[in-house]
Amino acid sequence: MDRAIERKKIIIDTDIGDDIDDHMAIALAAKSPELQIVGVTTVHGDVAARAAMARKELDAFSLKDVPVCEGCEHPLTGKRYSYYKPEIWEGSDLGTYSSNLKEAADFIVQTIAKDPDTVIVCMGPLTNIACAVELKPEVMEKATVYAMGGAFDSAFPEYNISKDPEAAEIVINGVSDIRFFGLELTTKCFFDTEDLYITIKNFPDPIATVAQKVDLWLCEIGYSNLYLHDAFPICALISPNRFTYKKVLAKVERKGKHTRGTMVYDPGYFHQENSEFNIQIAQMKTPSIVTSLFEKRVFGVKIPRE
Repeated sequence: MDRAIERKKIIIDTDIGDDIDDHMAIALAAKSPELQIVGVTTVHGDVAARAAMARKELDAFSLKDVPVCEGCEHPLTGKRYSYYKPEIWEGSDLGTYSSNLKEAADFIVQTIAKDPDTVIVCMGPLTNIACAVELKPEVMEKATVYAMGGAFDSAFPEYNISKDPEAAEIVINGVSDIRFFGLELTTKCFFDTEDLYITIKNFPDPIATVAQKVDLWLCEIGYSNLYLHDAFPICALISPNRFTYKKVLAKVERKGKHTRGTMVYDPGYFHQENSEFNIQIAQMKTPSIVTSLFEKRVFGVKIPRE
């Protein structure tokens, strides 16, 4: 008798609609038997439209019972930032959507309180997680967060952190186990957008739903490379042995004109020992495993490489 796979429960916190990699990451999670999506929360900007988009994709993968909760529209400071409006490339056909009654922060806190082993996978600014920390710090201190964010080989900020640096600072000091997947890692893995669309455009659902997003992204945004940033934390949960983590004591720059939102840490140039740390930075030798997982699990075919 085959042993049943023990499924890791995850909450996906997403700004789906700004970039297509959120769609791709959700598809990978949905097609991975190691993972169980127990909820999706949306953050930053038009959270209602984002929730409708998430609902549509979950339904396409027969995950109709997974709740979707709207989260914070603005960063903690209340300042508005520019962002892609989801309908720019998503189109107006988002279907009918009825919001879950729970606020995102409430849902996150209640889920973690019930099952602290649930992992929060963050694909956008960390505003919802910061609100959860402020709501119930004793619960969130025990949480595990895997976040796409940061650029740890650069003096300039990465998008997710820069959109709410205050939230990021709260989270890195309020959650005991937070792992970041930075641009220095995630930019090593991508598909050619046009080749991907040509390969999967005639596939049946649910891949047809993904193909539609790829086509819209290619036509409306025009990026030739489809980077899989948000899929990295999903991949780390599927194949944990592929990743190692560097423990560092990090801070978030919140005042610099050019560097606001940059995550900084002592790189240990002089090999000094420091047992204090508040984040872990993901590293891996073979980033191509991420594209291979998509080809095997989501598409079932190899995507041409130039």
